[in-house]
Amino acid sequence: MLIQPKGYKYWIHTQDEVKIDPNAPTWAKNEFKEYMELMSMEPDKNGVIRVY
Repeated sequence: MLIQPKGYKYWIHTQDEVKIDPNAPTWAKNEFKEYMELMSMEPDKNGVIRVY
């Protein structure tokens, strides 16, 4: 399980998407991008997502 990102307060949740506040600091934007890449990974044939 992933911990809540430090820049979570800059996230904007709508009914259709999650995005980052355009005025968020650069570190929060980078953290958001990395977190979203992790969340978009595909599971293997056993339904497991491995992050190395």
